Amino acid sequence: MFLHGKMYYVAPVYPIMFAAGAVWIEAVTERKLWIWVKPSLALAMTAVCGIYIPTILPILSVPSFLAYEHKMGIEQQKFEHMQPGVLAQLYADMFGWEEIAQRVAAYYHTLSPEEQRKTAIFANNYGDAGAIDFFGPKYGLPKAIGGHQNYWIWGPRDYTGESMIVLGEGDERNMQTKCTSYSIIGKMKDPLSRPDEWLPIYYCSGFKWNLRTIWPELKRWR
Repeated sequence: MFLHGKMYYVAPVYPIMFAAGAVWIEAVTERKLWIWVKPSLALAMTAVCGIYIPTILPILSVPSFLAYEHKMGIEQQKFEHMQPGVLAQLYADMFGWEEIAQRVAAYYHTLSPEEQRKTAIFANNYGDAGAIDFFGPKYGLPKAIGGHQNYWIWGPRDYTGESMIVLGEGDERNMQTKCTSYSIIGKMKDPLSRPDEWLPIYYCSGFKWNLRTIWPELKRWR
């Protein structure tokens, strides 16, 4: 809390603290004088959980959830330095992924079978790549490739870069300098998703380097 770190950084500590606290409470409440603490504590925990459970589990519709948050004065913690959207990040991260696969598929299937075989779906972050890999089979898409985190380990597969659909590129100048030609074929925008994910989907023809030779330079862990 002092360093304003993301709250899940310390999540592994919680079970240890819960266990220690439970042992202490059990020891204290064994005394007759404090026996009333157990039911009181159980009721208090149930009440607090009841208040916060809509922020932990998606049991309300989006309009009901937003109204509930406002009424209860609940403000969820920010994880990233980004423009806030309609929903807090934990919920916003649940929206827009299948739509990405749908928009990529809409363009991918306009290509001839020969072009499809050599067209890579290159994602600049693991979230977009994961969306393609999870929803892609439903829409007839191949697996994504990418240089972000563990996706880099799996390499460029059999692709050279001569034909690519590119996701998660926030700077159009990169497309200008890295592709012989390119076009915007869609946008990764869902009104309930994170605004920082509202980026164009590009088609890049003629990547100026062979993916197989430049792959070591594409590694990005952040």
